[in-house]
Amino acid sequence: MDKTKYEKGLNDLSLNSIYAQLPETGRASVGIWREAFITEFPRLETNYSGLDYLPGLAKLPGASFPEHTLSAYWGAARDRIPSSAYDLFPPSNPTPPVTFPPGVGQYLIGTNAENLAHIRSGQFWENCGQQEADSYDKKLEPTLHSGLQYLWDNSPDTGALGLRYLRNQDPSVEETRSRKESCGAGFFANLEALETWAKSHKSHLAIYRGALAHYKTFGDARKFRTWHEVSVMRAGDARFEYLNCVPETGVIRGVTLKAENLQ
Repeated sequence: MDKTKYEKGLNDLSLNSIYAQLPETGRASVGIWREAFITEFPRLETNYSGLDYLPGLAKLPGASFPEHTLSAYWGAARDRIPSSAYDLFPPSNPTPPVTFPPGVGQYLIGTNAENLAHIRSGQFWENCGQQEADSYDKKLEPTLHSGLQYLWDNSPDTGALGLRYLRNQDPSVEETRSRKESCGAGFFANLEALETWAKSHKSHLAIYRGALAHYKTFGDARKFRTWHEVSVMRAGDARFEYLNCVPETGVIRGVTLKAENLQ
């Protein structure tokens, strides 16, 4: 990847310019944001439950998907990150903001501390039969929603920052229904914080047990697919921007940001 082109692309996509082009009537009620980051290949890992559905980084040219045994145990994600062979990714423990900027009427910008982690974890059930789709919707999805809600409500204690529960859209799917594909995406203060929640908190253990139960119920005939991408960033790899956004947006409550008042 060309870092120079990447940085130029970010600069060309100016939030201030986009905001200024909005109709003046109602513009004050609109907030726009951008969270961008780069990750060195040795500091990221991916995992897919099946090779018939490969989203995200798997679509990069030249990507390959060798089989491995680094799964189904706590700490497997860390072991799949090549740099973990010599780097523990220790918490940098940056001082969190004492007060939050109002956000509305401001342009906020900042970056990350050493070893900030990002995860995007997805679910795809578009190809499931009705019985399996109903099982996901009624049994597994509620536990996922509950786990993400816990992280959102307990950000200071868990280290979770700016988590979002997203539903992917596809213009080829009729507008009368949503595409059966979603993901949770967000940052953690460090990899250890993510691991601690995953292996020890009841909200994630419920997700884990639910996924195992789904696997046992549908076996090799299952069409439900899961995947995730985990990155551990070096200091300064991320760029956070929020323009006219409320303080609950993204990482505003967890990262110190420079504030400029809008003209």
